[in-house]
Amino acid sequence: MVKIKVAFFSDILVEDFDGANRTMFQIIDRIPVDRYEYFFICGERPGAEFQFEVFNVPNLTIPLNNDYKIAIPGLVYFTLKNAVEEFNPDVIHIASPSLLGNFAIHFGKSRDIPIITIYHTHFISYVEYYTRNIPVITPVAKSSIIKGQKNFYNKCDLTLVPTQMMKEELISFGFNKDLLEIWPRGLDSRVFNPTKKDISFVQGFTGNDRPNILFASRLVWEKNLETLMRIYEMAELHHARWNFILAGDGVAREKMEENMPNAFFLGTVDQDELAILYASSDVFLFPSISETYGNVVIEAMACGCPCIIARGGGTLSFIDDGVNGFICEPNDYQEYFQKINKILDDTSLRTIFIKRSLEFVKGLDWNHLVQKYFSFVDKLANKSS
Repeated sequence: MVKIKVAFFSDILVEDFDGANRTMFQIIDRIPVDRYEYFFICGERPGAEFQFEVFNVPNLTIPLNNDYKIAIPGLVYFTLKNAVEEFNPDVIHIASPSLLGNFAIHFGKSRDIPIITIYHTHFISYVEYYTRNIPVITPVAKSSIIKGQKNFYNKCDLTLVPTQMMKEELISFGFNKDLLEIWPRGLDSRVFNPTKKDISFVQGFTGNDRPNILFASRLVWEKNLETLMRIYEMAELHHARWNFILAGDGVAREKMEENMPNAFFLGTVDQDELAILYASSDVFLFPSISETYGNVVIEAMACGCPCIIARGGGTLSFIDDGVNGFICEPNDYQEYFQKINKILDDTSLRTIFIKRSLEFVKGLDWNHLVQKYFSFVDKLANKSS
């Protein structure tokens, strides 16, 4: 049997780095090696145990965000081009619209190689946050980002988007609707489920039995962390005896620790610890509006933790306000505070939210979704042959 050859381009290829990488590794860990041959081109490479061939591209740290590095293919242009030509892919997979992604676009288009990509990051939603202090430039900046994103993704043969809501938003920006397919993110129910509850684990670092309010994500400002700090300040002002627990790391951590001195900052945790935190917390609080999908909300729901989210971004596809969780206006810290109190004070409401959340996540299975991804790859490969 002739294997389908896929060249996979990603600036960062580190499994637990972020939601995009966790999604990519769900695919990578399930590659049927008897049917596919993958060649990975990346800036930040995976660990030594990675079983596939890797071409390492030099990278640079992104200014103002030390967490991220961007691959610079121009520094090894001819060596990289020769390596991909020698591999001779049937399909190209691109992780993001970066310099490396654009190299892959040009390579694929010049050789009529079909291109598949997953819409991991909704960069368009970052604009209002980063221009909030100079709102006069917001429309121009947003228009520029939309134009760049549209030009990139419209050159791909297939873009997998996580929700119908996101698909409709991208179409409204001028993305070619014929090149978009809905492909939800999945869930490993063996890891994320209510049986992972372990109160003693949490009390091991909190030292008390107070209600636990959990936030899990990278600590970067575009996650609307200012509102999270305002919620904390309001809780302190009202002497709410809550534990604020933050799982994740990033450039905002130092400033947040200064502003949330009584909160518990755990840094990066693995998915097994994260599952325990979800299942052992009383509320999952997520004010971000920049999510393309929002894996953490689905994971919290699967672990039986009632969710309070912001009105914006991909997470809106999961929560039906007042039915299986609460939705708040993104920056209304008073509303979040009130909704936290409501969940903590109303046991029957909490029970209903948990029950309905568990029902919602039943249909998300990574094995099924990864099989669907490979069916897309097969279709593209057959198209090019």
